[in-house]
Amino acid sequence: MYRLVVCNLLFSILFSGIALSAQIDEAQTLLNRLGYNAGPVDGAYGAKTRKALERFYYDIGRSFDGNLDQNDLKNCTTNFQIYQVLR
Repeated sequence: MYRLVVCNLLFSILFSGIALSAQIDEAQTLLNRLGYNAGPVDGAYGAKTRKALERFYYDIGRSFDGNLDQNDLKNCTTNFQIYQVLR
């Protein structure tokens, strides 16, 4: 249990502070809409969200460093906007 709590805290670093659950919600929502299973939109940066980001970055030819940050949100948003236009 302690390890899970520590992992969630470490992975929730965003910008120079702690990520707001709303920002993680946004990433989860975009990933799910793009077809990556980020799990439930719950604001928690867990294993499903991390795996979805890894698959997303693999598909766009980049590597994911494991940290959810502003650039990840921008990349997800940009790709979702492109997806919407191409649909």
